[in-house]
Amino acid sequence: MTKLQYELVVENNSVQKEEGHFFYAAPFDVHIGDKSFHITFEKGSDSSVMRRIFLNNVVLAELKHPDYTPESSVDVLNKTLNFDEATTLFAAFAHVQVIFEKEYLKAYQEGQIKVSNYSLMQPLFL
Repeated sequence: MTKLQYELVVENNSVQKEEGHFFYAAPFDVHIGDKSFHITFEKGSDSSVMRRIFLNNVVLAELKHPDYTPESSVDVLNKTLNFDEATTLFAAFAHVQVIFEKEYLKAYQEGQIKVSNYSLMQPLFL
């Protein structure tokens, strides 16, 4: 079994389990239903850094510095990114503070966005 750096389990919009320390630059996985999204933090072609979201080894989105959010409001996120779990995925991002767009963070902190149950796991990095 893989040793974990960090683990988060959220059910019914409530944290059920949170253990370890999240490392900002390390890759991690978010599990929503039967889907597992892999997220990396890497150098982009223009020398800036970005987060890349993968599903089944296919890049779903590239989120660029400085906010690491798409250029759309959070309420149309599923449509913008073209997958139903986008708002839940970004709830996980907001929880571990890897996005910085203030309207996104406010929407999640105030519970304005309905999200599914999810877990986030980050394998031991160092």
